[in-house]
This record gives sequence, structure tokens and C-alpha cells, in this order.
Amino acid sequence: MLLSLLPSGLLLAGIAETIAAQAAPEGKPVRKWLEGGRCFESTEECMGTPDWCSHSVHYIKQNYKTEEDCFRDREAKSPWQYGQGQPTGTDVLCARIQNADIRNKCFRAFTQAKASWLEPNSPGCLRPGWSEDERCVGTAIFCASDKRKKAYGSQDGCLSYRENRDSKHGGERKYPFLLPDIKRCHGDQQEDCIGTEAFCMAQGPEAGLRCLESREKPPFLQPESPRCGEQGVSDFAEPCVGTKAWCRGESRIRQYGSEETCIKTRESGTGKLPWLEPADPCAGGTGNDTEACVGTERQCRANPSCFEGRELGPFLLASESDCASNKDTEKCIGTWKWCDGKWKSLQYGDAHDCFMKRAFDLRQFNQEVERTFKPLYQDIISRGSGNVTFAALLRSQVLAQEDTKNLTAEVHRSVKAYVEELGKREKDYGQAVEEYMKRVVNDVK
Repeated sequence: MLLSLLPSGLLLAGIAETIAAQAAPEGKPVRKWLEGGRCFESTEECMGTPDWCSHSVHYIKQNYKTEEDCFRDREAKSPWQYGQGQPTGTDVLCARIQNADIRNKCFRAFTQAKASWLEPNSPGCLRPGWSEDERCVGTAIFCASDKRKKAYGSQDGCLSYRENRDSKHGGERKYPFLLPDIKRCHGDQQEDCIGTEAFCMAQGPEAGLRCLESREKPPFLQPESPRCGEQGVSDFAEPCVGTKAWCRGESRIRQYGSEETCIKTRESGTGKLPWLEPADPCAGGTGNDTEACVGTERQCRANPSCFEGRELGPFLLASESDCASNKDTEKCIGTWKWCDGKWKSLQYGDAHDCFMKRAFDLRQFNQEVERTFKPLYQDIISRGSGNVTFAALLRSQVLAQEDTKNLTAEVHRSVKAYVEELGKREKDYGQAVEEYMKRVVNDVK
């Protein structure tokens, strides 16, 4: 098919409507400058003015004798346009015009504002390195090409229609880093579909890293970060597995050369995500599966790396005022009962593991209780032993009138029975700790 018949619909979507026609010197209204792109017929509306007026087979239909006459009737300004995977866009369309003056008029028609200075692999590039797309090779290389020198008359002529590199951005522009969006993908390789990382690194390690340098640095993500679970985000994507695990993958090591290089392309810092309590509408399992809904504990269940990326949770005291909607919650029964009675169903290794997620070291606490109560227990046991010994002496000497040998045997027997009974009451220590915690909680209230 003739190049002139290529559908202008391949131009970028969202180009602004052409400004209303201005009045010609003779008082005759000039025609609108049409960009086309909304249909496939051989009309100016479909093809666009540059394509229409640069081919006699078309402009003679409007009784023009030359392309100059056709262009002279169209003066409105338009935004600069780029092609979409085909040889279209302002540069290609205007370059077809043979007459230099009219060709420059075509370029000027798209100077409502100067075209942006583009770095290589700018957003919108579909084929990295493609010389016909300024977004792919960048403005400097694009304007230095022979085709552009011929179209504009010189390299400087091409550059004159662009912003200066440093005019608006105080240096090299940084483009946003895009995450993959699988719901938009249909086998396409656009950056906004496959994501910046895949788009850039498909060019190889060196070119890929240069491409990434032109983008804003993405954040260092913790496992199960907020975007995980959103529609279009895979469970195996970086927001779900976290940056460390992501960069450890064989594919990333092959692309970047090492895990460290991959991590360096992210923002530095290991800022932890906040610990989130379950939202009330979601506590019963009726909501969605986001962390904001189900809470950090459920989101990170049996996943140590997920917990490592979060701040520690609070140690909550039991609160009757928080029991109205659901009594089986931590804020209702308190952290002590929650971890002590539910650690197994919460998939912790033990109660200590559950408490440690709240910055409460149960083992250290037990040791502290033991250290505090040990002298008291020793005193009680010593006094108890003395009482047992005295009772044995009383039974043997006063009541039974036995000799010294039998007295010794009776004392040994009684003390042994006493010690054995103490062993049976070992569980009382745990009960003492629990009673102590209850008193602590009540005192705080």
C-alpha cells in the first residue's frame, strides 16, 4: 500500500484537537490543519493535512493546482506528533513535501510549542534503537541523521524546532519508572505494558543500564508491598516478593550481571512498612486480601521475610470497648491472651515468636520473673524444708520414741516426699507468671 495511504490513526492517541481556523488576509477563512488518525479513508480528515497536501492526487480534488496552494490555506498550529510503530508522525509526514518552503511551513504548523528534547528510550518508544523514531534514539542522534539534515536543511535546523536540552529540566530529564501491567499486555512490548525494567534490559546489560539511568529510580520494595495483590500485578512480581528476592533471581542476575547491580538501580534505604491492624469490615474475612484489609499478621503469615520488612506491632491491652463487633480479635482480648492462646493457629513457631513480632521478649520476661521471684521461692522452700524436718523429728522422737538411726531415715523420707511434691507443682510457676501478667494489665488499666 502507498505510504500516503497509511492510516494516521497510528499516531499517538490523545493529540489535542487542531486550533480553530484563523482568518485569511482576504477575509476568506483558512481551512483547519487536520491531523487525521480517526479513520482509514482517502480523505484529508483521515489522512491528515501533511499527507493530503503533499500528494497531487489528493489536493486536486479540492481544486488546488499545487501543494503550495493547498498548504497556504491551512495555518492553524498543532502539537508535535510522533509515530506509533510506523513511518508516521510530524517528521516523516512533513519530510515528504518536496518544496522546501512548504516543508518548513509544515514543520512550523506543529510549533504550537516546541517539541521536547528527548533522551534515548523515551516513553512511547516501541522499538529501542529504531532510527525513525526520535523517542528511541534521542533528539541528538535523530537530528544528526542524514534524513533529518535533508528534511530541515541542516542539523541545527532540526534542533531549532526542539527545546534546548537544559531549558526546562535543569539537566537531563528523568522519566518515570513503570511497573509491568499485565492486564494491558497482549503480546505488545511497550514500556507501559511490560514495565521499564523489562523494556530497558531487553537491550542488553550496557544499553539497558543506560536506559534505566534515564528513569527515576524505583523504590526498594519490601515483600508483600502495598501494590502486591492489585489487579494486574503478578504474585511473582517485585512488589510481592520484594527487591532482595527479585534481584536474586537468575533472570535478573543474567540481565544485570549481579544481584548487587540490580539492587543499586533501586533507591537506597531499607525503610520498613508500618504494621497494620485488620480493618473492621475485613476482620471476618469478608473483604479483599490486601494488607490494609486483613492486617500485617495475616498478610505475612509464615513468611519471615515479609515480617522483616515491617515495623514491630504494638503490645495491646485487653479492651472491652473493642469487643462490640468481634470478640475474637487481639484488640479485644489483648496481646497476652492472643499470642499465648493462638500462636499455633497463627502459624508461629511458638508463643515467643508471636510476642517478638510485638517487641515483647517472652523468654527474657520469664527470666526476669524468675530472677525476681527466685529469692522468694528459695525462702519459702527453705522454710518449708525446716518445717518438714521439724515434723519428722517430732514424729520420730516425741511420738514414736525411736532411736537416732530411725530419726535420720524419717527425716530423709519426709524431705524426699517434700521435694517430689514441689516437682509436681512446677506448673504453678507458669500460673504465677500468668497471674502476674493479669495484675500488671489490671494495674495499667
